[in-house]
Amino acid sequence: EEDRLILANVLCQIFLKSSGNLNLDAEFNYILRATTGLMKDLRPIKGFTNMQVQAIHTLTNTLEPFKGFAAFVQNNSEEVLQNVNQLSVEPLPCWEGAETQDPITSALYKMIYVYTLRPDKVFGACRKFVGAVFGESFVEEEQLDLYSVTKNEIKPNTPILLSCV
Repeated sequence: EEDRLILANVLCQIFLKSSGNLNLDAEFNYILRATTGLMKDLRPIKGFTNMQVQAIHTLTNTLEPFKGFAAFVQNNSEEVLQNVNQLSVEPLPCWEGAETQDPITSALYKMIYVYTLRPDKVFGACRKFVGAVFGESFVEEEQLDLYSVTKNEIKPNTPILLSCV
């Protein structure tokens, strides 16, 4: 399923770029290339790991709408920690224009928030982003009904090969 979501995410990027309505190149580049060298002299943030602090500062220095992200996390560290430690992370609206954004940009920024603070939970946010771009039915898992396939679509003398990907 993770491979399908990654492919769907790339398809979203291609679709949005070809539609010409939204320019989200910087955001997609952040997701692809967010890891940078270690920054020195970063103030620790209570409750956050060194990797999270690095990611927070990288996001703050990379994307304009998140330029106040490090200050937001520093000032609301307990609330942010409580938020990211939930089973299902629902990002806090802490970027510029969060209240007035279109659903697609909002879903992308939520994915960036989760990717920055909880990369292990990014696939849930990715699913929501793909759903915002292509619709929820695009990411639903389709169940294959082998009974109807063998009963209605193939003949008894036709060999078939079943493969799991």
